[in-house]
Amino acid sequence: MTTEQDPKQPVPLHNEGHDFDGIQELDNDLPKWWVNLFLITIVFSAGYMAWFHLPGTSALSLDQEYLVDKMRIEGNTTAAAASGANDAVSFSLKPPFDDAAVLAEGKATFLTNCAACHGANGEGVVGPNLTDKNWIHAPTAASLLEVVLKGVTAKGMPAWEGVLGAKKSKNVLIFMASLQGSQPANPKAPEGPEATLQ
Repeated sequence: MTTEQDPKQPVPLHNEGHDFDGIQELDNDLPKWWVNLFLITIVFSAGYMAWFHLPGTSALSLDQEYLVDKMRIEGNTTAAAASGANDAVSFSLKPPFDDAAVLAEGKATFLTNCAACHGANGEGVVGPNLTDKNWIHAPTAASLLEVVLKGVTAKGMPAWEGVLGAKKSKNVLIFMASLQGSQPANPKAPEGPEATLQ
């Protein structure tokens, strides 16, 4: 004769081999608080990945934050700022760009410091596309130099004044202007109104 098991009691996985020192292994459900916490971590991880790893967000990735911090630590910020402090900031972002030395220095600075956010060809990653005719800030030499030197915290743009100084910042802007009208692969969608560089 068999007896029916009480449905409120947990069902043992096995009757043999799962008893030890008076403790029996049972097939119990996980606690609700544990399951809910697990589900919360899944939702959080999806949001975290979207914020830090998908294009179109203003957050810097850990790699980008590391690059910015590394440049600040390794660079002699006082010397960099002093080297460009008395440098004339009046310059044009209109072609022709015929100074090969300025373009070469600007390109090297761009690839080292700017490509992480703007792409190696200026196509835009976290930062905006620099090859189209759309501008978030006024497309003048003075306005864009201010953006590079002082940064735009709300947009995730760091201040480069202490790292680059005025001269390198000017040269990188001239190189950036030379990218206008190029056709990089996978360009980021335009941001801001269309305007002409001055």
